[in-house]
Amino acid sequence: MPSFSLQQVEALFDQVVALPSAAREQALQSSGAPADIVRQVRALLVADTAADQALASVIADAAAEVISATARTAPHLPSALTTGALAGEWRLLRVLGQGGMGTVFLAARDGEDGDARVAVKLLHTPHDGHELQRRFRRERRILERLQHPLIARLLDSGTTDDGTPYLVMDFVNGVPLDRWCNEQQLSVARRVALLHAICDVVQHAHEAFVVHRDLKPENILVTRDGAPVLLDFGIAKLLDPDNTAHTEPSRMQAMTFAYASPEQLQGLTVTHQSDIWSLGVIAYRLLTQQPPYDIARCAPLEVARRVSAGPPAPPSMRVSSEIAPLLRGDLDAIVVQALQPVPAQRYATVSDLGADLARWLTGDPVSAPRVADA
Repeated sequence: MPSFSLQQVEALFDQVVALPSAAREQALQSSGAPADIVRQVRALLVADTAADQALASVIADAAAEVISATARTAPHLPSALTTGALAGEWRLLRVLGQGGMGTVFLAARDGEDGDARVAVKLLHTPHDGHELQRRFRRERRILERLQHPLIARLLDSGTTDDGTPYLVMDFVNGVPLDRWCNEQQLSVARRVALLHAICDVVQHAHEAFVVHRDLKPENILVTRDGAPVLLDFGIAKLLDPDNTAHTEPSRMQAMTFAYASPEQLQGLTVTHQSDIWSLGVIAYRLLTQQPPYDIARCAPLEVARRVSAGPPAPPSMRVSSEIAPLLRGDLDAIVVQALQPVPAQRYATVSDLGADLARWLTGDPVSAPRVADA
């Protein structure tokens, strides 16, 4: 991972983007910023210049890929926003799912009879639709850099005639990660192989300065050929650009408590380390069929207290005697390393986590320290 942060890159970008093209380079050279930051800002300026034409092309070419919903029950939609209604140029075909942030519809461009489909998420939030579009245009220059076959793209945003903000995303026909593993009765090794593939995708996003902030099985759909496709990259930040704490029930929950890192729950700065925590929770659940912490029915502040108190019990202590030997030792060490409450004590990068998973698959020693009494 680079030594600089997305916040540093964005700050310099915002200083120069409004300048005439001829003045931008001079401003970059006189900014005093490190060369790595200047190089990243130059790349963003190039992407921003072509953004309008690129987005139009992306939408015109959009083919199918996916969306997910959280486990919470969503409020009722206004009567106009039902199957057959229009969200901008998209005709809503059927409901794919409902969650705390919105209701997701399968949709197609109005008047087109082809097979191209997208997912349209109608947001159950107090967000101003025009403000959301402004944020989307600002974030688009970064999100458009996520060109990966296993990342479903955020394509567009808008506001319906009755003022409901919406997001347009790739539609992916797949099954949530945990359900796929259980329905296919995958072995421990095949589950670890899936986790390794997911780490590669998340690392790609981090290298483009995009942190997911809401990784969970419902946001990782496995297609018929067994490929894990990641959803909703960038949406959490799009909906919560100030990264404020979400402890009030009346406010938008741009996270899922069961997978949120201690720093997210405490309203602190979110970095790539938060995604590493979420991947640790996903790994724990896939390997044990249980959550790492008993936080069911806990209030938000209690959830934060419990996950910040210390790492969970090693996975091998939460499974049957037949499975425990497969997890004891290296897999215990890997998962507990990812679930350290202090970000600096986790893996330095998702790539490091993936490398340890690969070592386990090949029988090589892992870098994570052994867990005591595991």
